[in-house]
Amino acid sequence: MKIPILLLFFNRKDSIIQLIESLQAIKPTRIYLACDGARNSEELLIVDDLRQLVLDKINWDCKVETRFLNKNLGCKLAVHSAVQWFFNNVDQGIVLEDDCIPSSAFFDYVEYMLSAYRDDNRVATIAGRRDVCDFGLGNIAFSSKFFCWGWASWSDRVLNNDIEFGYQKSFPAKCLSNLSYCEKQHVKGIHNMMINRIVNSWAYSYDLIFREKSQLHIIPPYNYIHNVGIGVGTHTKTGRVTDIESRNSFSKDSIRIGSEPKRDAAYMDKYFKSKYSFLKTLLFPYIGFLKVIIKKF
Repeated sequence: MKIPILLLFFNRKDSIIQLIESLQAIKPTRIYLACDGARNSEELLIVDDLRQLVLDKINWDCKVETRFLNKNLGCKLAVHSAVQWFFNNVDQGIVLEDDCIPSSAFFDYVEYMLSAYRDDNRVATIAGRRDVCDFGLGNIAFSSKFFCWGWASWSDRVLNNDIEFGYQKSFPAKCLSNLSYCEKQHVKGIHNMMINRIVNSWAYSYDLIFREKSQLHIIPPYNYIHNVGIGVGTHTKTGRVTDIESRNSFSKDSIRIGSEPKRDAAYMDKYFKSKYSFLKTLLFPYIGFLKVIIKKF
């Protein structure tokens, strides 16, 4: 496969090795490796050994570029700077974090969508994850929410994103336009967590940037990403999300490419209602304030 792939990893051996092994079947010709720096001297040996192991595991004919940091930047800055580095070197590409294991169909799907929407700036990214699998299966959907568990994009959609966007108290009203009540509550909540420094997230900044630009994200007809890091990852805890089975086949003949990308209100409503109870929806805009108050007691 000729589409460049960025692999993001840090210190989790099992998941990144599983990810590399999933790539052996398609043998990508260009891989970019990005790894944050160790947080302390004890972690340094673990990180260095894992970097070498990953390099050794890529044992097919492939051009490999590395961005191995000496200093630990943390999730927000390390991932953002790696994504910017990647898209400064490629016109289009796939981004996979170490706990996101793609099915074989993911790559056929992404390749097709990258070509189909290459010149349509209304589309920001192509997601590999589909969380709602009891509604609209077999058809793509357009989401106003950015999903970072295995995604692809083009350099002109991603470069120069401001990682501090959303961490300031000012908030563009455009980010809330044409949204359902549930989604508005979600967006207000993530912004509240950002300004209260409850989260250190690159993905929330990107989500708000794409919203401010009125750009959409393609949701696949089926789920193509299996997350092996649920309950293990830095920001993903057991009980907050559930994993779903990924599909191993993709047929472009079954995909209807519409001329007018438009937010799929029905899909988004189904998604947010599956993730948020009534009480959580009601309180989520204030979650940052609530967590600050709880910490004081």
